[in-house]
Amino acid sequence: MSDSEIRDLLRQFFSRTGNPGVILIKLGALITRAGGWRPGMGVPARIAFQAMARYARFQVMATARAAEALRLARAARFLSAVSRLRSIYLATLPPAAFLLFIVGIGLLTYMRSASAGDAKQVSQRIPYCDCTHVTAGLLTKEYQNQCRGSEAALFVLTGGSQDIDVVRKKLSLQSRENGRLASGQFCDSVVAGPDAWPVAEGPVSPPPRQPEAKPCMKVTGLTRDCVEGE
Repeated sequence: MSDSEIRDLLRQFFSRTGNPGVILIKLGALITRAGGWRPGMGVPARIAFQAMARYARFQVMATARAAEALRLARAARFLSAVSRLRSIYLATLPPAAFLLFIVGIGLLTYMRSASAGDAKQVSQRIPYCDCTHVTAGLLTKEYQNQCRGSEAALFVLTGGSQDIDVVRKKLSLQSRENGRLASGQFCDSVVAGPDAWPVAEGPVSPPPRQPEAKPCMKVTGLTRDCVEGE
C-alpha cells in the first residue's frame, strides 16, 4: 500500500468525482491488504480511516432520517385516509338517517295497516254462520257458542270442502223457483248472524259479508256485559 494510492482515492472522495461508497471500499481493501491500520501509519491512512468513519456515521444518520421520513409519510397517509373517511361519513350520515327514518315510517304504516286489515278481515269460508255478529243481550256469549257448534257440524258434513257445488251437494241444498233455499242442512236460524249461509229461505249463493267482529269470549258483572276477545 502506498500513500500515493491512498491520496488519489481520498482526492476522488473529497472532490466527489466518484461514488463515495465505492471509493471507501477500495480504501478499506488497501488498508486491509497492508495488515490494517496501526500506529505509525502515514497521514493519508489516518485520513482515510477518518473519512470512512464519517461516511459510516453519515450513512447511519441518513438511514435513520429516511426511516423517520417514511414513518411520518405513512402516518400522514393514514391521517389523510381517516380524514377522508370522516368526511364521507359526515356527508352520508344525514341521507342515511333520513332513509332509515322513511323506512321505519313505512314499516310502521305497513304493520298498522296489516293489523287493521286483520281486524277487518272478511271471511270467505263456507258454510258460514256469521257467529261473531250474533247479539242476544245477556245471552250473547251462549248464543255465539251455539252458533259455532252449528257451523262446525255443517263443516263436518261438507268434509271441509270450499267448492260451492260440493257444499250444496253435501248439505242436500234444494231451492225454490224464487231462488230461495227450501231444504237441506242449514245454520241454526235461532243463533245465526245476518250474513249466515246457508239458511232456510236464504239465497242459493253466499251473500256479501261484513268483516268479522271479535267474538264474545266472556261476560262480566251482574248485567253479564260481553267482553270481546283479542
